[in-house]
Amino acid sequence: MERGDVLVNKELERPLVVNNKNMKKRCTHCKKIKDISEFNLDNSRPDKKTIRCKYCCKESSLKWRRSTLGKKWTKDNRKRINKTNKKYIQTEKGKLCRIRNIKKYPEKYKARNTLNSNLACGKIKRLPCKICGNPKSEGHHDDYSKPLEVTWYCRKHHREVHKKLRKKELLAKKKKI
Repeated sequence: MERGDVLVNKELERPLVVNNKNMKKRCTHCKKIKDISEFNLDNSRPDKKTIRCKYCCKESSLKWRRSTLGKKWTKDNRKRINKTNKKYIQTEKGKLCRIRNIKKYPEKYKARNTLNSNLACGKIKRLPCKICGNPKSEGHHDDYSKPLEVTWYCRKHHREVHKKLRKKELLAKKKKI
C-alpha cells in the first residue's frame, strides 16, 4: 500500500484513507477527514469507531441537553442520572478522574474542603441565596485564596453566575486573538 491510498470500507461505503499506517476516516456530520483517534469507540460498528468525530458528538450532545426535550428528559430522569453518577464516582475510573481534577485545581479543592469543614463544625453558617432567599444554598468563591469569603447562591443562581463568568472568559480569549 502506498502513501495516500484510499480504501473503501464496503460495509460502510465510506473511505478510510491510509497514510503511512495512520488510519483516517470521514466524519458523517462535518464531512472532514480526520485521524481515527478523533473518533470514539463503538464496538457495534465494523471499524469499531463512531460515524461522527468526538467534536461533532460533543456538539450534538450539548445541543440535545439544551433543547426543550433534553431538559424535560433530564428533569424526569434526575434520580436515575444521580444514581449513575454515584456509581461512576465509586469506580476506579471515577476515582482517577477525581484525583486528576484535584491535582489540576488544588486551590479549588482546598477552598471547598476548608469551607465544608467549617460548615460541619459550625464556625460558619449557611446563609440563604443572595438573589432569591432560598435556604438551600451553595457557597461561591470569588477568590480561592480566601476560602471562607463566599457568596451564597441557590443552585439555579449559582449556575447563572458561572455561566456569566464563562462568557466573560470567552470574550477575553477572543479579544486576545
